[in-house]
Amino acid sequence: MENNVLLTPHVRKASILVWPDDTLKQISQPINGVIDERVQHLVKTMISILVAAQNGVGLSAIQIGVPLRVFIIKTMKGFMVVADPDRKSTRLNSS
Repeated sequence: MENNVLLTPHVRKASILVWPDDTLKQISQPINGVIDERVQHLVKTMISILVAAQNGVGLSAIQIGVPLRVFIIKTMKGFMVVADPDRKSTRLNSS
């Protein structure tokens, strides 16, 4: 995982990208099970964006311009975070 991929100004002022934005065509990178402060910050940012959207049930990192294999799903109990879904998925519980 590149150090700068999570710390771009785009993430700090993120909005949800929609098709046909070229960013959505990028191949996202795996995080390889590395759940560091940057990934935690990304997840918190994604949750904030999804809550602010008020009508979403899920969000992937690429939808806010971060090409990493991470997505969140809104559940009845909070949020489920899934990383590297094509591998043995890493799930993080986040409320």
